[in-house]
Amino acid sequence: MSGRVLGTVPWFRRSAAAVVAVVVALLVVATPVGAQSTAGPSPDPSSGLSIGFDPQNPPADAQPVVYEYGSADYLWNLPAPPDPTSPEFSEFQQYLDDLEGDYTRGSLAHFWQHWRDYVASHPDANFDRYRRSYISAVNNKSVGDAFEELLYQLLGLDRSVWMLDQKIPGTNVNRRVDAYNPNDPTSPILEFKSGPSLRLAQLRDLMKLAQSLNRPVVYIFGARPGPATLNQLDAAGQDGNVSVTARYLPTLPQPRPIPEDEDAPEAPDSARPRSTLPTATPDPAGSSAPGGVPPSGPGGPSSSPGGGAAAGPGVLAAPGQVPVAGPLADAITRSPDSPEDAAVANEVAVALAEEFDDDDALGDDALGGVDFSTLELRYVSDTYRGAGAQFSFKVETDSSIDVSYGGRRAAQLASDAFFVWLALPPSAFTVNLNPDEPDRIIDDRFGRTDAGRVLLEADLRMKKTTGELIHPETPLGRKFWTALQGDKCLSLRQWIVPAPATVYETENELFILDAPLDVKMETDYIQTAGAAGFCDDRTFEQHNENVYRQLILPEVVKAVNEAPEYADLRRVYASRVAAEWFRERAATKRTAYSDIIDSGDISRWVSREPWSPREVFERYVRSYTEGEFTYEWVEGDYVYAWVYGGVDFTRIDETDLGDEEFARTRPTLAQSVLDSLFTAAVEQDGQELWLGGLTTTRPIKELPAFNPPKPPTSSMAFYLVVGAPVLAWLMAGAWLIGRRRRRPSTTGAVRP
Repeated sequence: MSGRVLGTVPWFRRSAAAVVAVVVALLVVATPVGAQSTAGPSPDPSSGLSIGFDPQNPPADAQPVVYEYGSADYLWNLPAPPDPTSPEFSEFQQYLDDLEGDYTRGSLAHFWQHWRDYVASHPDANFDRYRRSYISAVNNKSVGDAFEELLYQLLGLDRSVWMLDQKIPGTNVNRRVDAYNPNDPTSPILEFKSGPSLRLAQLRDLMKLAQSLNRPVVYIFGARPGPATLNQLDAAGQDGNVSVTARYLPTLPQPRPIPEDEDAPEAPDSARPRSTLPTATPDPAGSSAPGGVPPSGPGGPSSSPGGGAAAGPGVLAAPGQVPVAGPLADAITRSPDSPEDAAVANEVAVALAEEFDDDDALGDDALGGVDFSTLELRYVSDTYRGAGAQFSFKVETDSSIDVSYGGRRAAQLASDAFFVWLALPPSAFTVNLNPDEPDRIIDDRFGRTDAGRVLLEADLRMKKTTGELIHPETPLGRKFWTALQGDKCLSLRQWIVPAPATVYETENELFILDAPLDVKMETDYIQTAGAAGFCDDRTFEQHNENVYRQLILPEVVKAVNEAPEYADLRRVYASRVAAEWFRERAATKRTAYSDIIDSGDISRWVSREPWSPREVFERYVRSYTEGEFTYEWVEGDYVYAWVYGGVDFTRIDETDLGDEEFARTRPTLAQSVLDSLFTAAVEQDGQELWLGGLTTTRPIKELPAFNPPKPPTSSMAFYLVVGAPVLAWLMAGAWLIGRRRRRPSTTGAVRP
């Protein structure tokens, strides 16, 4: 599935600037794109076999089609419904009551109308969960419709001949098909899928139709299907004795806002999208470390603070940038946040599918086989002179996972952290849980972000991890305490820092090959009394510290780098490495994120979860003063350990692998990263998937590089200027030949 990259041109190399050229769309109906050369007559264009490529072996210079669809993503900027006790509520409720028309799918009026009806039967409905489900269903339908229209045009399907997006009468299958010619018994049933996957229920129905009509089936995918999808098609065809062919037409669907209905009542401000939502207020506890995000009001969880691209699916899209659809966006769209989220999404999608009388609103089956807890940003490219960026996320596969939850949350956390690392100075990227220093918990602004929350929670988690490792009832813990000399008491400072990251850097790109973390420690004594008072026996300090370094510290380091409870820490750190690359790059040239660097403005990326640094600190203090455990030793003494420290991401060190070593150790990665812009690219024998995306400051079609000069042959003037002399020469030659002949040739052949 990694194969060769789709959407490149001959001069395309790993240079990120060339990403611009991958979405040039120059498909012409008269010359079917991607038709592979075969012996014998060319297939009928309407058969679907003349368009696109074999999905298992697409050519390296395939150029994708850019097409637009009506997007409901602007609804991410909607505020939650106002509190019933607020002054705005009566006006808001009156607006909902007035929504009685038949409104455009995805419009503001259509959304609020359906929210009103949904809340009537679900009084405790979660607004954010419903909104996400609605946006997903509407976008699924819109992209599907736009892709169908594109193929109707490219294949030249005449509506007077073909049944397009209709149910086939005379069958027992209640399913629309995208294209079917009832008058030609040899033509296939055409099914168009804008993404790389399908719905098994739809596939089964299509096989029933093909069997009853004795027709072959051709699937045309707008994103490259993977082996799992192709295996599903093969198995269905074999089971039903149906000829099934898959074709791949590279496409990049681009969103355009859905306009408001002219006949809809005017929405009040409380029901309209906001360009920037209110940021979080300071910690209501009034701690000495301000920050934190208060819970949402009674109207349900507020939409993601800051709105804009960061609030929705636009990963790594800065203010003013347009996210380009790609495999990452597709993957997180098909990844529910939770089983409860999946249930709401299905209910909303089913209702909209019934309204539209089209199950395209259902989308493809939920994504499985992917462990989104491992999702990390591992490739960035500063493309076309600061006008945007290409990126790719690495995620591990796991065939035991039936439904892959959490994709959106993981991608949003990585993206939000990336912007926080850019906006704030590196000196802010440290947290500290020390009972002697309640005023040095976290930087005020950093304490209002999810990146700050992740670091502080990881610091607390490390204290608990240490407690679990040294517990005397475990084999390792008992070995540790037995090896100690003197009092069974230990006090140490322990903190997480970055280990040198292994990267490969070119002129415009950064591959993050490894981003490990390390844990530092030292014996230290603090003034605040712990669960058993003070630990101040320093007689055997050096010996006991060495015992800890040899037995316990390596296990702490291993947990930080591998344990699932530190997955968020590893995720935000990978984004820290990527952000540092842009920070250093911006010192000498304009980049896609230059305006954000050291701006201090985190208003668009404040925490999506309510939290307070003070509350985390108080949990640590309870753990310190009350102890994670006390254990009576055989001799009658008690064992105690006090651990404090922090997380310090202020400094990043890197080791560049170099051209030769990169080519030797990861020979296919550069190509896979390019592939990942169009498909889920496989690396490491299927253990990794790379999911890519792209951002631009303008829609793709408006970029100069995507509107190359038309060739002279596209102009009628070219033929008038160039063809006139040729025509004159032919006419003169014919006149001379005619004079030399005694009679005109009966065949009309011209003899020299």
